[in-house]
Amino acid sequence: MKTNILKTLALCIIPALVACGGGNHRKSLAERANGDIEEYEASDVDAIEQARPTVMVLPSDKLLERSGALSLQREDGREIIQRDYQGFLLGNENANRIISLIQGEFARQNFPLSDLSATLKKLSDQEAEDIADDIAADAKTRLLQTASPDMVIELGMQTRINPGRPIAQQRSYGYDIRVIDAYTSKVVSTLSSADDFSMDQLQEELAANMPKLTDDMVSYFGDILTRGRDITVRILTDAACPFDLQDDCVEGDSYSDWIVNYVKTHTVKGAYKLQRNAPGEAYFVNCRIKLMGDGGTHYSAYDWAYDMQKKMQRDLGVKVVNNSKGLGEVVLVIKDME
Repeated sequence: MKTNILKTLALCIIPALVACGGGNHRKSLAERANGDIEEYEASDVDAIEQARPTVMVLPSDKLLERSGALSLQREDGREIIQRDYQGFLLGNENANRIISLIQGEFARQNFPLSDLSATLKKLSDQEAEDIADDIAADAKTRLLQTASPDMVIELGMQTRINPGRPIAQQRSYGYDIRVIDAYTSKVVSTLSSADDFSMDQLQEELAANMPKLTDDMVSYFGDILTRGRDITVRILTDAACPFDLQDDCVEGDSYSDWIVNYVKTHTVKGAYKLQRNAPGEAYFVNCRIKLMGDGGTHYSAYDWAYDMQKKMQRDLGVKVVNNSKGLGEVVLVIKDME
């Protein structure tokens, strides 16, 4: 009954979330959640009203390619995508105007922003290299791990030349936008236009259609707030590991049994799907984890992986390496016995 009431209330207030500014007289989401998922689920809907996903606007791969800022290289027999975001920003004044417009619209609706240019500077200042151990991260992965947005606004732009028009009107533009969950890569919303606008008209068209994007995003994020964030979990054994996951570990359970029980008890309402259970791998999808840790701090997939890694080392006496690299992906590799 409590769940049904919460869902009904959430459906009633979600369309109004974009319009509300969330005054300072209300408690913040962190204060209301306080790291207790049961208390959070039972709390009134004001907690949901105060939430806004962090967004980051990125050029699509097609737009990068048209701008000469994307290339394919072969490395160890694999094709690796090379993205030059800095070069794109320096050479695309019109795209920068559209990115600024999109960011401005989200800022006006009180969405937290991760700016592409500022994130690139941060990476440069820190001389960021690979984030995960022994795993080469491309430019996009490094950007997302550094900025940690909830949603990526992926911008595509088209340019058309119309020879029959006056010179000042020969170039026209269009756009296509996808809103993507940065953790799961699910497409949350899409928006597109014809490629027959002047740059000024294009900006007016986009501004008029932005409410569709924000409405879809808030509705999607409302589900995350209610049911937890969706991640994948992979537990692997190293090639040199002296045992596999089907072997017995403690109290007659196999390693696989222990892993399944851990996932079951450390997801919101036991929400997970075991997709593969093999001697060398346990693979779970649709695992819902809490958004807040102790003290109301942000709780990520990497934090969840860290907690499981420590628990495995303590309870099972195994050496585990945390190779989690994506925002919504947990990868733990069992190396050996401690």
